[in-house]
Amino acid sequence: KYISAIFQINPETKERIPYGDSGSTNMQISLSPDKNTIAYLSNNTKDEKVQLFTMPIAGGSATQLTFEKNGVGSYLWLDESNTIYYQASIKQEDDDSDKETDSKKDLPKKTVSTKLNYKMDGRGIIPEDRLYQVKNITLDEKEAEVVFEADRGLNVQYIAKDESYFLYFD
Repeated sequence: KYISAIFQINPETKERIPYGDSGSTNMQISLSPDKNTIAYLSNNTKDEKVQLFTMPIAGGSATQLTFEKNGVGSYLWLDESNTIYYQASIKQEDDDSDKETDSKKDLPKKTVSTKLNYKMDGRGIIPEDRLYQVKNITLDEKEAEVVFEADRGLNVQYIAKDESYFLYFD
């Protein structure tokens, strides 16, 4: 099991002060552009799915921003420091699922993979039966909005200041 934590350290005294929460995986720490808030991904949730959290840089309690069924893969701050874009996924519905008989449900299914993408939390490969979404969420309202969907993983690297486009890699 991969374990990581976030710490503040005083370079003179070498004192380490834990930041974040008690999740066994706290990763991808990022400071807001106004330098008042940190965001990070953590599995400190009931189902241990990696979600997006924020915390004041001055200290205090962490706030869970997302509650995605399959967790959050990556995220990026907007320059105004109040909005975060993040990647999540949902299971695509199979049109033939109603036609399956009980005897075929338990049989292995043949699949062909042309590219293996690993989950950010290191817990296996990214499933191919997902619809990947880029969403944005504001720190004030805490309600996510779907901005873009695709049938392949998206790792957003840049958001235009006017939010008219974003750059990603897969």
